[in-house]
Formats: sequence, structure tokens, C-alpha cells
Amino acid sequence: MQKVVFYTYPSCTSCRRVKAWLLEHGVMFEERHIFKNPPTPEELMQLSTISEEGIDSLVSVRSNQYRELGINHLDMKFSELLKLLSNEPKLLRRPIISDGESVVVGYDVDMLNMIAKRQRTRKTG
Repeated sequence: MQKVVFYTYPSCTSCRRVKAWLLEHGVMFEERHIFKNPPTPEELMQLSTISEEGIDSLVSVRSNQYRELGINHLDMKFSELLKLLSNEPKLLRRPIISDGESVVVGYDVDMLNMIAKRQRTRKTG
């Protein structure tokens, strides 16, 4: 069974809301501090593959870090972008939640319900 991975930052309001939701709904998850233990380039590639919006759903173009670096991720090679996001996790939107089949970015109750339902089905199936 694929585990649910929850990339979070404790002082992030949306992260705290998602964590409370996951706990309230009995979703078992591995919590990873997005800055202390950021996703690897390989994990980011997997997340972008299963995300409906691809890598764009993960990049925080409004972040200070994005502006300070003066980059346009659309002009970068995909492999370079993956390395940059892993090395500079402040460029990632948060929270990021994935069960290996879908990715949720931010507090999206409909998508969280889908992950919770899939996890319950796997447990009973």
C-alpha cells in the first residue's frame, strides 16, 4: 500500500489546517518538514507526473525566493528545475500531500477526501 506523504511547514496556516483534517479523518501519513527534509528531485518528478497540472502545481511563483532568484521556471530544463526545487524548498507551494496516485497542494477538501477514501478502501480491500 502506498503511504500518504505530507510535506509541511509547522508555522504555515494551511499546513496546520491540512494536518488537523488528516488527523480528524483518521488518515495515516508520514509527515516531512519541507525545509529540513525536502522532496528529492526524483520525488518531485513523481509528484509532477501524477499531478493534473504537472510541475506548475508545485512551484510557488509568488514566493519571495522565486522573485529574489529572478528565475522563470518555464524557461528552465525540467531536470534543472527539479534540482532547484529540491535545493530551494521555499520555491515549493505547501502543503503538498500525496498517496502515490494523486497530489494535493494546499487545503483542498475534495482532494483530501479522495485520498482518505482511497486509503480506507486499501485497508479494507
